[in-house]
Amino acid sequence: MPIAIQHQSCKPNATVTFDFHDNVLAHVVGVGYWKFAFAKDDHHVRRLALAVDANKTAPGQVTARVTATLDDDSGHGIDPNGSSVMVSCIAVVTASDSNIVLADVKPGTGSDSATLTNSAAAIGSAFLSGMSLTQPRDHHVMRLEATVGVRQNGNQAQATGQASLCDASGNVSDGAIAAGMVVTTPTERGILSRSVCDRQTGENETVVVDFGVPLAKEAAVMLQSLVVAFNGNDHHVLTIGAGCTNWKAEGTKLTLDNARAFITDDTSHVQDNGESRVSLVVFALPSGQAAA
Repeated sequence: MPIAIQHQSCKPNATVTFDFHDNVLAHVVGVGYWKFAFAKDDHHVRRLALAVDANKTAPGQVTARVTATLDDDSGHGIDPNGSSVMVSCIAVVTASDSNIVLADVKPGTGSDSATLTNSAAAIGSAFLSGMSLTQPRDHHVMRLEATVGVRQNGNQAQATGQASLCDASGNVSDGAIAAGMVVTTPTERGILSRSVCDRQTGENETVVVDFGVPLAKEAAVMLQSLVVAFNGNDHHVLTIGAGCTNWKAEGTKLTLDNARAFITDDTSHVQDNGESRVSLVVFALPSGQAAA
């Protein structure tokens, strides 16, 4: 029963393919990093949205269509060349495993829960796989927040989440969240998990997570929450995003690059690092137990 992990970076509105070279019996895809940008100039924001539509398209293959929206009311849209999204796929391959549940869930839509085979959970983690925020008209941006979580009741695991976007004039837009979920029983030995909470590193700084056991090469870093805010006032937006730009497993440790949330305009206003932060969940595979 191997568990396999792969991750890829892509431009918005592109399709990525995860080829596991073995029969995929369950899968889930989440977002570890996103950066949206307007081209050249900054603008108001009317809509900000990210969606990941993942499907098994062949016995050993999962594809994920990544769509992204950033626009105003004047026809300005997202710049694909200045934008990127990092997505990870966790899959059960070869043989079924009753000790792990992988699920795509959409809080508030009626498809927000998954049935577990055991009410005792060792890992119970939800992570971001999409968000959608739309304002009645475009505005400056002061603050963006998004969060997902998991709540367990007996053998039901339910995803929770919310998102909001606001300016400094009282305009607030609540949004919808999509999530992925990984829940395991205490007897599951094929995957490891750690939380990295409320981090806002400087550019090119790293976070080291020590699992205490030798790790396989592949791992996944998923966003659980983000807060990004300008300092004290609202502004146009040139770039906005959050997450971890890359990661590497070596020995017992996983090193994460640039775990942070950011926002800029084109007149040198940037995020308030005291108010901006990300929380992440990290999944790793013990060496020798990963899929080939």
